[in-house]
Amino acid sequence: MDIGALFDVLWSDIKDDDLVEKVRPLLAHYTSLQGLESILSGDQIWFSNPLFMNDLDEVISCIRDGSFRMLTSEKLIEACGSPGRAGIFRKSLDACRKRFATEHMFDTYLFCFSEHDPKDYDGILSMWRGYASNATGAALVVDTSKITFLQSSALIVHRVTYASPEEQGAWVDKKIDEACEILRAADLPDEQMFQPAQCLFERLKRFALFTKHVGFKEEREWRVAYTVGDDPDIRLKSMFSYHIGPRGIEPKLKFKIAPADGLTDPTLSLAAIVNRILIGPANKSMLAVQTVQRMLDCISKPQLRGLVHASRIPYRAF
Repeated sequence: MDIGALFDVLWSDIKDDDLVEKVRPLLAHYTSLQGLESILSGDQIWFSNPLFMNDLDEVISCIRDGSFRMLTSEKLIEACGSPGRAGIFRKSLDACRKRFATEHMFDTYLFCFSEHDPKDYDGILSMWRGYASNATGAALVVDTSKITFLQSSALIVHRVTYASPEEQGAWVDKKIDEACEILRAADLPDEQMFQPAQCLFERLKRFALFTKHVGFKEEREWRVAYTVGDDPDIRLKSMFSYHIGPRGIEPKLKFKIAPADGLTDPTLSLAAIVNRILIGPANKSMLAVQTVQRMLDCISKPQLRGLVHASRIPYRAF
């Protein structure tokens, strides 16, 4: 019996509109001018660990609260069919939670984008304020239609779901109900009860990685996620690194945007996927545009000069 296939229904709420290979959106990464220079000069993006991001509470609390809801669910205990199977299920689910916290969380990384309208050459003011040095930075817009996404890749690109704490709890309850229905119908033997627990935790983990509070809804975020737990051969180990900044030292995944066997398209290059480069509205002078174009010349990216545009949003940084 393919137990994993029995629990595929847990993933049925993921729609085509959530998947980058189906939607193929333009995606904008808002950053400082130093961040833009670093990305373009090194053909490299730096993924951040959620423990060091503003999204700390989103990921950690979602997994913590969701796991607790599952571990204390009387419905799940009853659906297991016997105290012995229920004990194995709960012990296995708790082991998944602890393994993620102690072995996988440290090398879990996210890189964030905002979905970008093809007609937009100004950007979103809240994104400029929040993520681009109070609108003095830049937005690097990439065209995902020019990227070949490989199923063998260790990276997951997915639209972010926005939900209130109550809605997140209701989502977990729905997954509990779905799992209960499967457990009752399958009547699995004791020695296989660890597999449903793993399936349920993996669905919770994915939900946590791609869910934010509804208050951030206007960001229209997409994320690229990596977790070492989904990469058993640790193929990205050579990209594990660190950064020393204002918040101290923190782990980073420094991902090279270049061909990598089994991970990326053999023709992948950063220059080929850049759609436009927007300069923040607090730094929108023609002089700034010309200086960014000079920067592109200096870092051997002159082919991107014509893609630089200044946001026209009337805004003054204080």
